[in-house]
Amino acid sequence: MSGTLWNRFVMLPAYLLCKLRIMYRSRYPSKQDPPKTSDLTYYIYESRRQQYETEARANKTIGIKNPRNGIFYNFKDSYTDLDGVASLRLAADKIYCYELLQRLRQPVPPHIALNRFDLEGVLAFKNQCPAGIVIKPARDTGDATGVSIKPEGLFKIIESLAIAGVYGREVLVEQFCEGTNYRLLYCDGAFIAASIRLPAALTGDGRSTVLDLIKSANRGRAPIGELTDYSPETRPILYRIPMDQRVRSVLRKQRLSLNSVPAQGRPVRLQDICHWLWGGSYLDVTEEVCPQLTAAGADIVKALGVPKSTVSSALNSLHAKGVIVKVKKGRENLIRRVRGRT
Repeated sequence: MSGTLWNRFVMLPAYLLCKLRIMYRSRYPSKQDPPKTSDLTYYIYESRRQQYETEARANKTIGIKNPRNGIFYNFKDSYTDLDGVASLRLAADKIYCYELLQRLRQPVPPHIALNRFDLEGVLAFKNQCPAGIVIKPARDTGDATGVSIKPEGLFKIIESLAIAGVYGREVLVEQFCEGTNYRLLYCDGAFIAASIRLPAALTGDGRSTVLDLIKSANRGRAPIGELTDYSPETRPILYRIPMDQRVRSVLRKQRLSLNSVPAQGRPVRLQDICHWLWGGSYLDVTEEVCPQLTAAGADIVKALGVPKSTVSSALNSLHAKGVIVKVKKGRENLIRRVRGRT
């Protein structure tokens, strides 16, 4: 059997199974899953709070009137008239952005673009990456949708490739780079702010189960999706950590469960990827980020031609020259009502 036929023989059933599973969970979400909060929810909430005129439009689009010039701007998901759909779609194309970064001589992780059924290609690339790999859709996704971090074992790799393949014919496989995640915000090419994005995590006390530690951490946190007026006193927003399948999956990688009792002082990860709606936290580090990184981000924004953009980077340390892994555009979660997007 040729390599192409073998790939399809193995991957096609996995792809169909994952597609059906994703469709089912989208239509019938588990009670343990965080509720889905549309970007439009925040747009409508904030525009009404500031008494801006809004109009409901076709295809889940709303118009918000700018009181200064009387013009309505369209908002749909993370796309807006202010940014232009074309620029946003370019920024959502991970392969294009990596090529652009390389032309700008900015560091990117070793990576390869593959067909969603090319299992042999993924396995060959993984052999070159002792630190592990990340498998993700090549374009048009955000919020860690379809992303698998450090899948180990043949069956997990097959599943990860199939999940990413549900979102497009091409996938991006890259070397995993350990580090802290930072996000940079630009407006009209000028650096505005930076945030550190910390995945939900706990520290064991030698007595409590992981479940008890999560319940303790959730005291005083807001229900997932609850909207809060913007003010310095209400930021950062801390949402409750969900006890869902994502958390269980991350715990299994550490040979833990919700009923495990971690040793005193043992760090326990609850997320692979930071997301504020899943209990992660975003903190302002604008005054700490190194000027070399902000200058590199400005070059990237200028090259993309995006008037308002966020640039995410994973760094080994805040002051080290890190590996830029993603260029994003739109409304960003840290200061959602004042800036861009994920």
